[in-house]
Amino acid sequence: MKLRILVLIALVLLPAASLYAVGDATGRGDPIPLGRLVAELPRSAEKVTVRMTTHYYAGGLFLRKSGDMFLVVRPPTGAVVRSQPRSAVRVRAHGVRFYYHDGFFYRRRGSSKFEVVPGPAGAVVRSIPVNSRRRVVAKREAWWYAGVTYRPFQKSGRTLYRVMGL
Repeated sequence: MKLRILVLIALVLLPAASLYAVGDATGRGDPIPLGRLVAELPRSAEKVTVRMTTHYYAGGLFLRKSGDMFLVVRPPTGAVVRSQPRSAVRVRAHGVRFYYHDGFFYRRRGSSKFEVVPGPAGAVVRSIPVNSRRRVVAKREAWWYAGVTYRPFQKSGRTLYRVMGL
């Protein structure tokens, strides 16, 4: 029992450096779950204000102050940051380039910024977040995550996912 309590305390007080050790959705480790509390911000964190709420962004993670700690939150639509997540992959929808990372989409804004945008209808991605929820839409299987609906399809023997329109 004491060991479980110590492990729980260690997880809650996860130092910021460990944010990167856990990995991301590229298969190099488990994604940092939304709702995880961390004890401190990474040194590289940039302050981002969206709709009068202050967030911090570092390495593909958005954090928000929660008491004396920081809570990992979903990327707020409209947030503008200096870089897309390092493991983001390029996708296209209707001729426009987007960057996709763990269920969220970014679009280049100007020459050196990236904006979090809603999932663009028609974009095709190779993977969806592990905690996506299965749904049935128009009698067909679909997956939902953070407001985006994905419909699976097969291409060359591989399952891909297309972002469905709202």
